[in-house]
Amino acid sequence: MRRTLFLLGLMLGLAAAAAGDVRIRESQHVDGYYSGGVTEPARDQQNEYWFAGDRLAYRSGLRSYIVDQAAGRFLFVNHTDKTYVETPLPLDLRRIVPEILSGYFELIRRRGSVTLTGTVADKGGHPCRSCLLKIHTGEFDADMTLWLSTDVPFDWRRLGQLFSQVRRMVNYGDELIAAIGAQEGFPLASEFTYYVEGMQIRGNTRVIDWTELEAPPGTYAAPAGYTRKEQLQPQDLDN
Repeated sequence: MRRTLFLLGLMLGLAAAAAGDVRIRESQHVDGYYSGGVTEPARDQQNEYWFAGDRLAYRSGLRSYIVDQAAGRFLFVNHTDKTYVETPLPLDLRRIVPEILSGYFELIRRRGSVTLTGTVADKGGHPCRSCLLKIHTGEFDADMTLWLSTDVPFDWRRLGQLFSQVRRMVNYGDELIAAIGAQEGFPLASEFTYYVEGMQIRGNTRVIDWTELEAPPGTYAAPAGYTRKEQLQPQDLDN
């Protein structure tokens, strides 16, 4: 179940000015639920983006995703066991998934559609229009309402291009990635419902703030002392 929920906030493609690093913070909430005789409590966390030109570092929970377009590399970091996987860009999961799991990853690939709803609203002082993102996989379905705004002082298009590699890492299909990338603006907020094993699990995200400042040393690299491995393992998908 945790595997299903491990990055609910990945819909948020945010952008930043090319003049320097920008940190973007996002809050994420998932309601509690009951599954398999176990009550899972509500979960709240803060996700963090760092962005500068051709580089993006995104951390959500105990996982980090680093895109370095200039160096042509992508890093997936598992902070639980202090390991990371590095692979060339453009990201191809087949390079880093064991062959025995390739059929499973194909089964659970995230496919779906994006539809503008025509609804407009103010989010954090910025005008937004909403779109409905519908996702289907072999394990769950999801409905997500994204509140998109172009009223921001950031290069959201560039960050969206980098963030598409993160979506590939979490097994989004190319057609769905393209449909998301075709939308104007980036989500300042979202509401989502996941349909899993007869349950409905609800949650939301919202942008807290964005600040231009120098990124800490090592932001766009694997943490010191972490061990490199060549392929992903199933536990890497559990957050």
